[in-house]
Amino acid sequence: MMILDVKNVTQSFDGQQIIQKINLQVAKGEIVSLLGVSGSGKTTLFNVIAGLNQPASGDVLLAGTSILNQPGQVSYMLQKDLLMPYRTVLDNVILPLLITGTSKKLARKQALPFFEEFGLTGYAKSYPDELSGGMRQRAALLRTYLFHKPVALLDEPFSALDAITKRALHRWYLEIMGKIHLSTLLITHDIDEALVLSNRIYVLAQKPSIIVDEINIPEALHQQPEFELSDEFLQLKRRIITDLNI
Repeated sequence: MMILDVKNVTQSFDGQQIIQKINLQVAKGEIVSLLGVSGSGKTTLFNVIAGLNQPASGDVLLAGTSILNQPGQVSYMLQKDLLMPYRTVLDNVILPLLITGTSKKLARKQALPFFEEFGLTGYAKSYPDELSGGMRQRAALLRTYLFHKPVALLDEPFSALDAITKRALHRWYLEIMGKIHLSTLLITHDIDEALVLSNRIYVLAQKPSIIVDEINIPEALHQQPEFELSDEFLQLKRRIITDLNI
């Protein structure tokens, strides 16, 4: 079942087309990456999907219903974690619940059981500056999850991390997604990251940007203990490099 359906979305700024006739889908529980170089229009498309900008043409359907110009229908995690430094980790992650009118006491009670699953045990009363970069991203992901929307948009959520931390967080992310099954559209310009995390990848290229390739990654490949070192991984990476003409 396709939970998100982007249909022929075109967007322009100052008379210049940024993206042209973009079509993509996300199935329920699927992780889909939108891969392209910086400046290719990925965030422009996200802002349309999130209801923050009106496209020049096209539509965005959530469970079959248009959500154009309707912010708040999907959850949206930006590249920066945006944790408030004066709030504890617990009080940061409960913000989505407070927005919906849940009392602070009840919101804390509802959020605390997720701390173990998200690798934050013992840090509920800590402040963001006491956390590592990876733990801050875990907190930001928990906050995104607590919006309880059917689709999450993640805009380069791991790009600020060093390579070793990023690799560990990728493993954790796949593990947690296997439990919560959150339908996710992920922006990245990291080819390896897209291959490691995704069920499918849409490659965005050219100017104005269009979808030049759609790559399905069989689950059997993800289950290989050394997928990133396999011939299949390198073949897919070569395909994407060719798509991007880099």
